[in-house]
Amino acid sequence: MTEPGKRPNKTGMPKNPPHVKKNKTPAVQQGKKGITPKPASSEGEGAGPHAGGSEVRRPRSSVRAREKGPDPLRILDAPLWKREDLLEHVFSNSRVAIVCMDRDFNILQVNPAFAGINSGAPGDFLGKNFFEQYPDPENEILLRKVIDTGEALFIREKPLCLRRLPQGEQTYWDCSIQPVKNQDGRVDGLILSMVEQTQRVLIRRELEKSQENLEDLLSSINGTVWRADPESRKTIYISKQAERFLGYPIEEWENNPYFWYDHIHPDDRDWLISYCDQKHVLKQSYEVEFRMITAAGGTVWVRNLVTYTHREGVPNEIRGLAVDITQRKTSERLIKIGEKALNAAANSIMITDQNGKILWTNPAVSKLSGYSSEETIGKTPRLFSSHLHGTDFYKQLWDTILSGDVWHGEIINRRKDGSLYTEEQTITPVLDDNGKPEFFITVEEDITRRKVAEQQIREDFERSRMQTEIYQALAETSPDYSMILDTLAKKMAETLGDICAIHLLTEDGKRFAITAIDSPETDVLWQIREALKETLSLMDEQIAAAIFEHGSPLHLLDYLGAHPEIKIDEKYWEIIRRFGLSCLLSVAMKAHNKPIGILTLGRFNSRSPYSTADQLMVQNLADRVSLTVLNARLHEDLEKAYEQEKRMRAHLIQADRFSTVGRMVASITHEINNPLQTIKNCLYLVSQEGTPGQANEYLDMASVEIERLSDLVAQLRETYRPRAAGSLQPVDLTRLVGEIRQLLIPHMRRHHIAWLQDLSSEPRVVNGVGDQLKQVFLNISLNAIETMASSGGTLRVEFLDAPDRSAIGVAFIDNGPGIAPEVLPWLFEPLFTTKPDGLGLGLSISKEIMEKHKGSITVECPPGGGTIMTTWFPRIDPAGDLVSRGGVDD
Repeated sequence: MTEPGKRPNKTGMPKNPPHVKKNKTPAVQQGKKGITPKPASSEGEGAGPHAGGSEVRRPRSSVRAREKGPDPLRILDAPLWKREDLLEHVFSNSRVAIVCMDRDFNILQVNPAFAGINSGAPGDFLGKNFFEQYPDPENEILLRKVIDTGEALFIREKPLCLRRLPQGEQTYWDCSIQPVKNQDGRVDGLILSMVEQTQRVLIRRELEKSQENLEDLLSSINGTVWRADPESRKTIYISKQAERFLGYPIEEWENNPYFWYDHIHPDDRDWLISYCDQKHVLKQSYEVEFRMITAAGGTVWVRNLVTYTHREGVPNEIRGLAVDITQRKTSERLIKIGEKALNAAANSIMITDQNGKILWTNPAVSKLSGYSSEETIGKTPRLFSSHLHGTDFYKQLWDTILSGDVWHGEIINRRKDGSLYTEEQTITPVLDDNGKPEFFITVEEDITRRKVAEQQIREDFERSRMQTEIYQALAETSPDYSMILDTLAKKMAETLGDICAIHLLTEDGKRFAITAIDSPETDVLWQIREALKETLSLMDEQIAAAIFEHGSPLHLLDYLGAHPEIKIDEKYWEIIRRFGLSCLLSVAMKAHNKPIGILTLGRFNSRSPYSTADQLMVQNLADRVSLTVLNARLHEDLEKAYEQEKRMRAHLIQADRFSTVGRMVASITHEINNPLQTIKNCLYLVSQEGTPGQANEYLDMASVEIERLSDLVAQLRETYRPRAAGSLQPVDLTRLVGEIRQLLIPHMRRHHIAWLQDLSSEPRVVNGVGDQLKQVFLNISLNAIETMASSGGTLRVEFLDAPDRSAIGVAFIDNGPGIAPEVLPWLFEPLFTTKPDGLGLGLSISKEIMEKHKGSITVECPPGGGTIMTTWFPRIDPAGDLVSRGGVDD
């Protein structure tokens, strides 16, 4: 024996393995209880089996007789001692391949069957070592196991490669290894018997392969093949698919005759069993669909095809095929649901072939278009065409869907009754196996209302934008109401009409005269103005009365057509016909329910008439403009009243100033008389005293008094002849404050006043006259020093910025006693003073200077004492322009 797949040598027999020694032991002969040595036959044949223990040489005649074949009857009639010839006959003629060997595996004898399967003669194997001929470790282990244990070994279908077969081809054998023992029970040799089973193995394998193919075939279908007894209806066979099909082991089907009935879905069990019983009585084949419960508790739809087979006219077997149709049932259910959903869909759905011919439509198509399904099936979508889209539109559509892409867009179609509707359409191509469009699915949504709403939103937005522009234009217009009306007429003509005219009530309140008229067409505007120069600038009283009585926007042409009794100048009709005005919309302008004017808009024939939203917008604009005009008129009246009041106030102030001259004469005389008397005394002393040093002292005193007289005269001159601001130039306030400090140092030292200032402050530049601003800073500083002169103090100067950075401030802060609340309102009034020797002119002059510089002065008195007096100047940019208009209010 050899291991399957082992390659034989050139002679077809395996070589002796290297670990097996060649045994030169002579052949043995068989005794009654063992094997004894026996010399080799002179004819080269191996020893044959003998019944006795002594050597018996077989005569040649027996060999010849064997070759000719014995007579079976003669053999049976032979004496017992001759029965070895029978054994020899069986050994030699048996189809079982037999080989005898000693315990060292030297071959003692082989029968022709063994020699034949190895393509040799029996004598070719005698005396040779078995494993030298057939080296195989696995076989050696098996043979040695029999030698060692003394127990026979049987091997079924042992694969072997034989000499007589092509190299590598295997045969299969049933092998029996029998030990040959001596009287002591020792194993002296082995007898190996081999029966070929190759055909059986191949047939079985073919059967197994066929069975596997059958199982593969059965497993490839989505169902189960079964057979049942026609009487008991018990399952005889069921394919393995049943386990995958429902999840139950095959044994349960085969062992339980009621298994199938027990696992039918409860809703199907009664009618199904009744139906199957009827068919069974008639022994008719049938098909039925029902549900079964799976091992997992789920539900499976089954289509069972049942057939009765007959033998000699009698049913001998029931055969069936149970197919899982769950997916099909689910698909059918989904198709039904889909069909119901498509039919119930609000959107129109249409299916066409590759040529555009309509194959199917849902009810929504009929509802939208007015055409029934019978009228649409077989037609093309041209049935709904409005002919408003060009050929390029449809070419692009077809190019898209024929290329396999989805087309989406908006189409205007026509209903059966001729009305138009807008739909949002999506066309999806369905491709065949070659990737070519097979048919198209069109989904249509009626968006007519949405388009109308979108158009309304756009119009509302446009009106809102126009209204905002008009309001903004009105807000940016000067208070002159004539300019306001011109702006309004221009904007409304541009946005709402081709022409706009505004009639305002005249001052006598009897007529409505055109105040403003405009049109985007310059030539049209010029011609209309020329036509209105004669008499048409006035509106007919009947028309004006009708407009105000109507109370809302009035379509003037429609009204005149409905009231022929109203006669208007023919030139009005001439203008209307010349410029093709199709509609005139007139709106009453009222303020506080009083008529102010009439606003009229006109459109040419090419424009659509005014909608309700347009009328509402025009009415709102008219109401807004009416209030604007009224406010402008009030503002104009207030301006006039203010100018008149301003002039009267100036006259009163001037008169008041002159009225105080009498009171001032005594004070001025006193003030002038004192320095004059001093000057006289000084000059007299100079004339009497001859000492030069003392004379110089008297002259200095006289000079001081003369300077005092000059200041007094200058203040009086400023009171009655205010100076002009002069030419404004950039002035650095930081430098100016520094100069003031230098001038006041001696004065502050004398009164023990400390000056605090951030000397590192950056330049602060304003437009002004340096000398005048220096006078303002001097007056404020001197007032602060005088309030602290009795006990000393601190004067701090700070630079400030307005919160909006439109102004620069210079704050003078002292820690004196402050200003009484009752004094504050009169602080800047001329001739008002709290000092015994003051004239009350310094702060009033300072305020006047700041106002001429478009600035101001503010005063604060903190609760803890002290005074903060701040001068504010408009900030200028690097180019020298004001950052904002005006200064800072007091």
